[in-house]
Amino acid sequence: MAPAVSEFLVLFELCTILDKSALDINAENGFIANGGDSLGAVALSAACKDHGLSLPRDKILKSQSLRDLFSAVSCAADEETARLKGFLSSKLAVGIGGGSKASSVSLDTSPSSRLDLTPIDQPLLSETPSYTESVAKGEWIDTPDTSLSTPDLGPLTEMQLLFIRGSLRQPGTNVIVYTETYRTDDIQTLKEAWRQVIAAEPIFNQDFPRHPALDSCAQAGFNWVDSATQETTEERHAADLGIGSFFHVTPVDHISASEPALSKVTWTVHHSLIDGYSASVLLDKVLRVANGETPLPPGPSFSRFAAELDLFRKASWELGSAYWASKKDDLSNAQHELLLPPASPDDRYVGSSTVTMDISSIAQDIQSRAKSVGVTPAAFFNAAWALTLAAYADSDLVSFGAVLCGRNAPIKGASDVIGPLLNTLPFAVHVDKSKTTDGFLQSTFNELVELEDYEWTTPENGFHRSFETALSVQLEVPNLGARRIRPLRQETRQEHEVPLGIRIEPSREVSFDYHVHRFSSEHVQRLGETYRRALLLLLESDRTVDDISRHLLPESHVELLHQFGNCSPSTLTASIKDDLVTLFERRAREIPGNNAIEKGSESMSYAEMDRIASRLAFRLSKHIDPGEVVCVYSDRSMLWLCAIFGILKAGGVYCSLDPAVPDQVRSRIFGLSGSKTFITAEECDLKMVPEGCPLSFSVRSTIDSPDSQALEHRRAPNPQSPAYVCFTSGSTGTPKGVLCAHAGLVAFQSSLDVRLFAAPGRRVAHVMSVAFDGSIHELFSALTYGATLVLPFGSDPFGHLHTVDSVILTPSLARVLHPGEFERLKWVYLVGEPVPQAVCDRWASVKQLYNMYGPTEGTCGATIKRLLPKQPVTIGVPNPTTRIYILTSDKNLAPPGVIGELYLGGVQVARGYLDLPEQTQQRFLPDTLWPLGGGELIYKTGDRGYWTEDGEVCLLGRRDREIKLRGYRLDMGDLEIRIARAYPSLQAVAVTRHCSDRLVAMVQPQNVDVVSLRAALQKALPHYAMPHVIVTVDKLPVTGAGKIDYKAVSQATPTQPESKTPCESDELATPAEFAVAGAYRSALQLSDDVEITAFSNFVSLGGHSLRQLELLRYLSANLKVRLPLKTVLACRTVRELAKAVDEAGVDLPPSFGQDQGKLPESEERATPIEAEWVTKYRTSAGSSSFNVCFSCVFDSDVVDQGKLIEAWNLVLRRHQLLSCHYVHRDPDEVVRVSSGSVAQVQTPCSFDLRAEANRPFNLELEHPVRVFVTDGRLTIVLSHIVADYTALALLMREASDAYNGGPLPIAPRRYSEANVWYETPSQESLDFWASYLQDLPSNPHPFGPQPARVDYSGTSALSIIDADIVSRLLQYSTSTKTTLQQLATACIALCLDRSPSGTDIVLGVPHINRETADDLDTFGLFLQPLPVRISYPPSAPNSDNHDNPNAAGFIDAVKSASQAALAHAIPWHQLLGHVGVEPEYPNHPLFEVMVTMHDFRRGSSGLEMGAGGFESTFTWAEGAKFKLLCEFTALENGRMLLRIEYDDGVVPPEEVGRIQKAVPVVMGLLAGGAGHGEIKRRLRELKGGMEGGRVLDGDMLFGKSFRDIL
Repeated sequence: MAPAVSEFLVLFELCTILDKSALDINAENGFIANGGDSLGAVALSAACKDHGLSLPRDKILKSQSLRDLFSAVSCAADEETARLKGFLSSKLAVGIGGGSKASSVSLDTSPSSRLDLTPIDQPLLSETPSYTESVAKGEWIDTPDTSLSTPDLGPLTEMQLLFIRGSLRQPGTNVIVYTETYRTDDIQTLKEAWRQVIAAEPIFNQDFPRHPALDSCAQAGFNWVDSATQETTEERHAADLGIGSFFHVTPVDHISASEPALSKVTWTVHHSLIDGYSASVLLDKVLRVANGETPLPPGPSFSRFAAELDLFRKASWELGSAYWASKKDDLSNAQHELLLPPASPDDRYVGSSTVTMDISSIAQDIQSRAKSVGVTPAAFFNAAWALTLAAYADSDLVSFGAVLCGRNAPIKGASDVIGPLLNTLPFAVHVDKSKTTDGFLQSTFNELVELEDYEWTTPENGFHRSFETALSVQLEVPNLGARRIRPLRQETRQEHEVPLGIRIEPSREVSFDYHVHRFSSEHVQRLGETYRRALLLLLESDRTVDDISRHLLPESHVELLHQFGNCSPSTLTASIKDDLVTLFERRAREIPGNNAIEKGSESMSYAEMDRIASRLAFRLSKHIDPGEVVCVYSDRSMLWLCAIFGILKAGGVYCSLDPAVPDQVRSRIFGLSGSKTFITAEECDLKMVPEGCPLSFSVRSTIDSPDSQALEHRRAPNPQSPAYVCFTSGSTGTPKGVLCAHAGLVAFQSSLDVRLFAAPGRRVAHVMSVAFDGSIHELFSALTYGATLVLPFGSDPFGHLHTVDSVILTPSLARVLHPGEFERLKWVYLVGEPVPQAVCDRWASVKQLYNMYGPTEGTCGATIKRLLPKQPVTIGVPNPTTRIYILTSDKNLAPPGVIGELYLGGVQVARGYLDLPEQTQQRFLPDTLWPLGGGELIYKTGDRGYWTEDGEVCLLGRRDREIKLRGYRLDMGDLEIRIARAYPSLQAVAVTRHCSDRLVAMVQPQNVDVVSLRAALQKALPHYAMPHVIVTVDKLPVTGAGKIDYKAVSQATPTQPESKTPCESDELATPAEFAVAGAYRSALQLSDDVEITAFSNFVSLGGHSLRQLELLRYLSANLKVRLPLKTVLACRTVRELAKAVDEAGVDLPPSFGQDQGKLPESEERATPIEAEWVTKYRTSAGSSSFNVCFSCVFDSDVVDQGKLIEAWNLVLRRHQLLSCHYVHRDPDEVVRVSSGSVAQVQTPCSFDLRAEANRPFNLELEHPVRVFVTDGRLTIVLSHIVADYTALALLMREASDAYNGGPLPIAPRRYSEANVWYETPSQESLDFWASYLQDLPSNPHPFGPQPARVDYSGTSALSIIDADIVSRLLQYSTSTKTTLQQLATACIALCLDRSPSGTDIVLGVPHINRETADDLDTFGLFLQPLPVRISYPPSAPNSDNHDNPNAAGFIDAVKSASQAALAHAIPWHQLLGHVGVEPEYPNHPLFEVMVTMHDFRRGSSGLEMGAGGFESTFTWAEGAKFKLLCEFTALENGRMLLRIEYDDGVVPPEEVGRIQKAVPVVMGLLAGGAGHGEIKRRLRELKGGMEGGRVLDGDMLFGKSFRDIL
């Protein structure tokens, strides 16, 4: 075609689509700049195709001028040119656009609405050979007649299924509610117009056959209800709508009598019938009919179009898959979740809500800006959302759902068909801070255009719809002003499964549809305001993306954050006028006679303390410079406190050296502090002077010196001078000294509630460690405000709490103390750790309880919160003198409510780290966030949290490995380094925390002497950093990624050192020893597999001082003995403490403690099947393939977790088999031995489902069962030696009955009472097996010669079989009376058999082996393998009659073989002996392939808790029990899951992939009646991708609900 011809055609269609004359088209601008958009590009591309021209949509959108557009056109063939010239000549006579705009063009861009032009013939996909073959095979059903009398019949599309399944899971979702207001007089006309349009459109007359799940759903039709009164009914209609639509008309209140009556028409329609584009087209059609205009014809058959689209997808499958493969890394790394905490659900309303934001005032600006940059408005709105999401997700790479119209595929009728062609695809956007707004808009536009090119793809192409938000740009509503009947107001609301949907009507508003259980209205409102701000900032071409990110928050949000964060003058350094010395000296002058300190019966007045401190200060001032660090041996004496104030008076900086830490640690801290001076309280402690210290003396020597003088009181305060240095755990093995100033501590204590209500006459307890800045809080609060500081005295470290008014405790300590014991105590402050709700409730009910948070770098504390019983615990609001910012990773203010990192600002921020300039620079930064804070520092805490709506901080924890342990800050990495340095022979160290308060250290190699290691660590580590459990191993456990598996480390059992003398027995011998051992187990929460002997050491088992308090209380409660705490602290072992109990005169019966939780000792010979499993375990020690696992999630608001644990503990006690071990007495004898203890439910603090499902059992040492109840999940893991699925179902039934309060059988039948193993088989059965298994094929294994198996290692591959194939298979099963197990066996036999003609193969199937009703109710392993030999044709393998025209012959052969084997089943060990086969495990005798079938369609598996609130999940154990196991599971959603478990060291993965592809093909052919020969022929021709199913990602499915398996 001549270029001029094609250009004229393109120009003509361009004018038509843009509704412009040729004179209005700017040749220098591209399509977008001339007013085009994405849908217009689709229409232009389709129009050109009608003329035989090829103009790709993406070329149209990216064109920068008409020349670009014309150059992208591919001309038609020469023989078509004459025809095109004829058309052109007819149009030239009229002129393009007829000299005016084409007024007839509205939403409809089909050829018929432009001009009556017969398009050049171009075959539809339906006219291609492949399409015709598909029709012949019944893959789709096409009904070209779209009249009302004939339903539109066809399969559901992927999106329709997605919408429908979502509605089935959650009724009322995936529904669109359109509300329009009309004059009441027009309602009947409108009703008739709707009736006509609905009746004409095929989608509303569509039948959905072959989808049993939809049988109960209402389907489409015309449903119109007029109500005489106003009511809100959309929610009710949405819930029971089914797959249909519903019109509801209600009157609108009259504003005045002169105004016409109005009515609202609410159309509620299921999303499987309609999308936004179709709805707009329908409205236009309805209004045409209502206004008497020429009606537009109905759209093409949706089913026909969907079938065409499906074939297009298959033809383009590789292209689509390649695109998504290229996006895989971006999508996997992109953040899609908003860092907003879940909203608290409102019980009055559960569902979704909408927040709407008006953008009409900036709509035209957005249109103009988009045109000027050459992008579509849709790209502009997507770019703005990416910027907003980047702030709310704290990432420069974000993803969200892009809702696309789905009409870009090159199929005729795309613009006209009515139906849900939309597709929501994941859209990843790089928010490149270096780009300008123009560059960012253009890159987003280009990415979006590319994504739209693949809007026809489905998840089978390799993507997942994993996004929390989705954005859709709605089609503009046509101009309705000229029509008499038109909507006066329009509203749209959607109920969808995406937690947050953003609907944009470009000229009017943005609507945020959100799930109320996920988002609060306040969060969504602010999110909308931020989005509007992003739109405004993108309008400015001179900005960069970085600039936008820093100014994204609206001013009102910034003001709110400054208000929440306490950005006030009281936080500024200049506001502090005192220092600690002037405050103390003022108290000494005002109340000289008041007691400053008390310790037992001794006391010291303020005057005396001031006198001693001043004398010490005078002496020090001769030796130190201002700001010099002085170290004090902090022995908790009164003179220690005098030393502190003496140092401060002399201008020095106080540094505490804790007597409780090893000498080596004290010396290290002394060196790091840079101090030259060491002070003790008493002369006798000078022996503790650190090495290399040039100056040391005692306070006592200063007092006793007759020549000592006193330093005068200060005349002027010096608040900016440093006051103290406190050392915290570092990350490099070196402690960090935090240098804090007078001003920070003075500011901190300026508030009465913060300073512990200290005042003259009040008493403050000293409890906190002297190495912890909590002690700074105690002593300075009391002594600078005239209170009395009460020091601990005597053997009871908490005895002084009976005499004080206020105290600081760690939550760990508060947990073991009882508030009722301390009557005087009024104010209690919890610091250093998160406060458990139980601790809050217990203490807050009787005391005034406060929670305080703050790292040492923030001078003692940053927030405070009065806690009340039964109210959620938070850390509260900032102290009056602290600013708090919550920032993103870019150090911008996080939006209100968004999770970020806490930064502290203001006068309380420390000066930095002593002599660590680099670390100081990294963590102490200039405050650029508040104008008045300029020049001050902010501290990066590493803690994460968010602002609540009340302006409180909710703390969430950390991302690094820093923890708080009983109030002490520990860096786990630092501790590992220090342990390795302390014991150089260690090869590797891993340290983590178990539960809340115990450190576990795992070290290698395994031959490390734990006793000497612990001794070395006691010299090198402070007491709070000592590991409570030390485990030695050959190699540290690692994760799949090769990193240390800290979860495995935390669950390790301690390696116990010996602590007994020769010739002493370590067995528990006396009642007291048994009692103390029980107390150990209770206080330390030890499981039964941890052995406790007479010489077990409390600390070695994981104990510490707080656990010793619990031990003491346990002994007091259970033995009625009051032992002093010092006795418990001094007694290191069970035997030592038992002697103390005996000496206290406790009278215990001889059997006390010996039978608590014990089972009678017994020993029984194992059954043959158990013995075989023991052999397998010994063959492959450590294999997880023998685990039987069940796991379900539960709703904690519905399920009583305590009752659940109690129910399972009851079930575990009922069955002795669950409390046994298996022991080899000799090579031929295996015995089952009672372990002497009962298995119990475990409630670990952290839980890794995959790790527990795959943790092997040690049958000689462990119970063969583990039951876990963690937050929201129940998990049962059994060894296969005691359980099959029938046995597991029995446990589930009993646990359900116990949970529901139902009766259980009084005494369950014992496994050993079953006689099935020892019955003598009949001669008939023996003869059968001899014949059945004779003359086996020379290579009975279907994989041909393969290397022998060496162990039971392996892996699993998963795939899903489509519902239509499964539906036909089920129908075939019913009609032929063939079980699903038999069909699965037949299918695998065909897939594996490689012979060219007949089939002769042996497969294994499971045999339940429970012959009686008693057997069915007996817990234990009965299941055994059953060989099934499939031989077809039965008589003559080489005959020609195998190609039966239908499947009946082969299926009959499979049924006969299966039934015969089952009828003659004998115990497995007898079968092997009879046929003379000696097992050589792990190579399985007789067969290597097992086929199983589970039916989960109607809860028929029995594997579920019979109570509300539970939902079963999909789990399996790694490894391979057989060379190949094909496990089929029929699901409730109509599909079938296939898990292939195989030895990947023997079976090639390619073979597994071939089986996955072959199974759905064979199933479909069997269900269709295909014969044996035809199926084998089809299998030989099998090529290409998987048909009738798809491969699944096991990592994505593990632990997920069965209903989520699509």
